[in-house]
Amino acid sequence: MIKNSTFTFRLDSRIKKGLEIAAEKDRRSMASLLEKIIVDYLESQSINWESLENDNEE
Repeated sequence: MIKNSTFTFRLDSRIKKGLEIAAEKDRRSMASLLEKIIVDYLESQSINWESLENDNEE
């Protein structure tokens, strides 16, 4: 999977700290953990994200 999009957002510092702890426990970076959480959510909603058009493809 080519990672060619950036997404920035604000969140409560306690949530960030919790994500840091969870990422460390799972031996992942925070970015990798967030991607996993998002993909899991999309799949739980029956959204086939892999079949969507990639806006950044050349």
